Amino acid sequence: QRPTLPLEDTVADIAEAGPAMLQQFNLTQYEVSAYAQAGHHCQHNRNYWEYGDYLGLGAGAHGKLTTQSGGILRTQRTRVPQHYLAHQAEQRRRITHVAAEDRLFEYSLNRLRLFETVSIETMSQATGTPLHTLQPILAQAKQNGWLSPASHSLADYHITPLGRAFLNDLTSLFLPE
Repeated sequence: QRPTLPLEDTVADIAEAGPAMLQQFNLTQYEVSAYAQAGHHCQHNRNYWEYGDYLGLGAGAHGKLTTQSGGILRTQRTRVPQHYLAHQAEQRRRITHVAAEDRLFEYSLNRLRLFETVSIETMSQATGTPLHTLQPILAQAKQNGWLSPASHSLADYHITPLGRAFLNDLTSLFLPE
Protein backbone atom coordinates (compact mmCIF):
# COMPACT_ATOMS: atom_id res chain seq x y z
CA GLN A 1 0.00 0.00 0.00
CA ARG A 2 1.07 3.50 -0.64
CA PRO A 3 1.99 5.41 2.50
CA THR A 4 -0.20 8.27 3.60
CA LEU A 5 1.59 11.44 2.56
CA PRO A 6 1.79 14.36 4.95
CA LEU A 7 -0.20 17.51 4.29
CA GLU A 8 1.50 20.14 2.13
CA ASP A 9 1.77 22.47 5.15
CA THR A 10 3.57 19.73 7.07
CA VAL A 11 5.98 19.19 4.17
CA ALA A 12 6.63 22.95 4.03
CA ASP A 13 7.29 23.01 7.79
CA ILE A 14 9.77 20.13 7.46
CA ALA A 15 11.48 21.80 4.49
CA GLU A 16 11.91 24.94 6.59
CA ALA A 17 12.95 23.21 9.82
CA GLY A 18 15.57 20.92 8.23
CA PRO A 19 17.93 23.64 7.01
CA ALA A 20 17.50 25.59 10.26
CA MET A 21 18.49 22.51 12.26
CA LEU A 22 21.52 21.84 10.03
CA GLN A 23 22.70 25.44 10.45
CA GLN A 24 22.79 24.88 14.22
CA PHE A 25 25.61 22.41 13.52
CA ASN A 26 27.47 24.87 11.24
CA LEU A 27 26.37 23.02 8.13
CA THR A 28 25.54 25.20 5.15
CA GLN A 29 23.90 24.23 1.91
CA TYR A 30 26.47 24.52 -0.85
CA GLU A 31 24.51 22.64 -3.51
CA VAL A 32 20.96 21.54 -4.15
CA SER A 33 21.24 18.28 -2.20
CA ALA A 34 24.23 18.70 0.11
CA TYR A 35 25.21 20.48 3.29
CA ALA A 36 28.70 20.65 4.76
CA GLN A 37 30.92 22.57 7.11
CA ALA A 38 33.09 25.23 5.47
CA GLY A 39 36.02 23.61 3.68
CA HIS A 40 34.46 20.14 3.71
CA HIS A 41 32.47 20.09 0.48
CA CYS A 42 32.49 16.81 -1.42
CA GLN A 43 35.22 17.34 -4.02
CA HIS A 44 34.11 14.30 -5.99
CA ASN A 45 30.61 15.72 -6.54
CA ARG A 46 31.91 19.25 -7.08
CA ASN A 47 33.79 17.98 -10.12
CA TYR A 48 30.47 16.87 -11.64
CA TRP A 49 28.72 20.14 -10.83
CA GLU A 50 31.63 22.18 -12.19
CA TYR A 51 31.38 20.25 -15.48
CA GLY A 52 34.71 18.52 -14.99
CA ASP A 53 35.79 15.32 -16.67
CA TYR A 54 35.65 11.92 -14.98
CA LEU A 55 36.08 8.27 -15.89
CA GLY A 56 33.32 5.76 -15.38
CA LEU A 57 34.78 2.45 -14.22
CA GLY A 58 32.71 -0.63 -13.49
CA ALA A 59 29.20 -1.89 -14.14
CA GLY A 60 26.70 0.94 -14.55
CA ALA A 61 29.39 3.62 -14.55
CA HIS A 62 29.09 6.90 -16.43
CA GLY A 63 31.89 9.18 -17.58
CA LYS A 64 32.43 12.58 -19.18
CA LEU A 65 35.44 13.44 -21.28
CA THR A 66 36.33 16.65 -23.08
CA THR A 67 38.27 16.03 -26.28
CA GLN A 68 41.25 18.06 -27.42
CA SER A 69 39.02 19.70 -30.01
CA GLY A 70 36.53 20.76 -27.31
CA GLY A 71 33.93 18.09 -27.97
CA ILE A 72 32.18 16.39 -25.08
CA LEU A 73 31.82 12.63 -24.86
CA ARG A 74 29.58 10.79 -22.43
CA THR A 75 30.34 7.15 -21.71
CA GLN A 76 28.13 4.54 -20.12
CA ARG A 77 28.89 0.96 -19.10
CA THR A 78 26.25 -1.75 -19.00
CA ARG A 79 24.44 -1.85 -15.65
CA VAL A 80 24.17 -5.64 -15.41
CA PRO A 81 27.30 -6.97 -13.66
CA GLN A 82 27.20 -10.29 -15.56
CA HIS A 83 27.12 -8.48 -18.91
CA TYR A 84 29.87 -6.14 -17.79
CA LEU A 85 32.11 -9.05 -16.75
CA ALA A 86 31.32 -11.03 -19.91
CA HIS A 87 32.40 -8.12 -22.15
CA GLN A 88 35.14 -6.64 -19.98
CA ALA A 89 37.90 -7.72 -22.36
CA GLU A 90 36.16 -5.89 -25.19
CA GLN A 91 35.85 -2.73 -23.06
CA ARG A 92 32.30 -2.43 -24.36
CA ARG A 93 30.67 0.86 -23.46
CA ARG A 94 28.21 3.22 -25.03
CA ILE A 95 29.78 6.50 -26.15
CA THR A 96 27.64 9.47 -27.10
CA HIS A 97 28.74 12.85 -28.38
CA VAL A 98 27.03 15.78 -26.68
CA ALA A 99 25.67 17.95 -29.47
CA ALA A 100 26.88 21.54 -29.47
CA GLU A 101 23.31 22.80 -29.01
CA ASP A 102 22.88 20.66 -25.88
CA ARG A 103 26.03 21.78 -24.07
CA LEU A 104 24.55 24.93 -22.55
CA PHE A 105 21.65 23.05 -20.99
CA GLU A 106 23.91 20.23 -19.82
CA TYR A 107 26.32 22.74 -18.26
CA SER A 108 23.54 24.68 -16.53
CA LEU A 109 21.92 21.47 -15.29
CA ASN A 110 25.17 20.65 -13.51
CA ARG A 111 26.63 24.03 -12.58
CA LEU A 112 23.46 25.62 -11.24
CA ARG A 113 23.27 22.90 -8.58
CA LEU A 114 26.07 24.74 -6.77
CA PHE A 115 24.84 27.70 -4.76
CA GLU A 116 27.83 29.82 -5.64
CA THR A 117 28.50 32.67 -7.99
CA VAL A 118 28.06 31.62 -11.61
CA SER A 119 30.56 33.08 -14.06
CA ILE A 120 28.82 33.73 -17.36
CA GLU A 121 32.19 33.99 -19.08
CA THR A 122 33.12 30.50 -17.84
CA MET A 123 29.69 29.23 -18.94
CA SER A 124 30.30 30.68 -22.40
CA GLN A 125 33.76 29.14 -22.67
CA ALA A 126 32.74 25.72 -21.34
CA THR A 127 29.80 25.42 -23.73
CA GLY A 128 31.00 27.35 -26.76
CA THR A 129 27.96 29.63 -26.43
CA PRO A 130 28.56 33.26 -27.41
CA LEU A 131 27.91 35.77 -24.64
CA HIS A 132 25.29 37.58 -26.75
CA THR A 133 23.27 34.34 -26.89
CA LEU A 134 23.28 34.14 -23.09
CA GLN A 135 22.01 37.70 -22.55
CA PRO A 136 18.29 37.06 -23.27
CA ILE A 137 18.34 33.94 -21.07
CA LEU A 138 19.95 35.87 -18.21
CA ALA A 139 17.51 38.74 -18.65
CA GLN A 140 14.58 36.31 -18.34
CA ALA A 141 16.13 34.65 -15.27
CA LYS A 142 16.64 38.07 -13.65
CA GLN A 143 13.10 39.15 -14.53
CA ASN A 144 11.75 35.98 -12.93
CA GLY A 145 13.82 36.70 -9.81
CA TRP A 146 15.87 33.51 -10.18
CA LEU A 147 19.29 35.15 -10.72
CA SER A 148 20.76 38.40 -9.49
CA PRO A 149 24.01 40.05 -10.58
CA ALA A 150 26.93 39.53 -8.22
CA SER A 151 28.00 42.78 -6.61
CA HIS A 152 31.61 42.50 -7.75
CA SER A 153 30.91 41.84 -11.45
CA LEU A 154 28.04 42.26 -13.87
CA ALA A 155 29.21 39.10 -15.67
CA ASP A 156 28.68 36.96 -12.57
CA TYR A 157 25.38 35.93 -11.03
CA HIS A 158 24.02 34.47 -7.81
CA ILE A 159 21.10 32.08 -7.70
CA THR A 160 18.45 33.72 -5.55
CA PRO A 161 16.43 31.79 -2.94
CA LEU A 162 13.55 31.90 -5.44
CA GLY A 163 15.89 30.49 -8.11
CA ARG A 164 16.79 27.64 -5.76
CA ALA A 165 13.11 26.90 -5.22
CA PHE A 166 12.50 26.94 -8.98
CA LEU A 167 15.78 25.38 -10.10
CA ASN A 168 14.12 23.13 -12.69
CA ASP A 169 12.43 26.15 -14.25
CA LEU A 170 15.68 28.11 -14.18
CA THR A 171 17.65 25.36 -15.92
CA SER A 172 14.87 24.92 -18.50
CA LEU A 173 15.67 28.43 -19.75
CA PHE A 174 18.93 26.97 -21.10
CA LEU A 175 17.25 24.24 -23.17
CA PRO A 176 17.89 24.48 -26.93
CA GLU A 177 14.99 25.91 -28.89
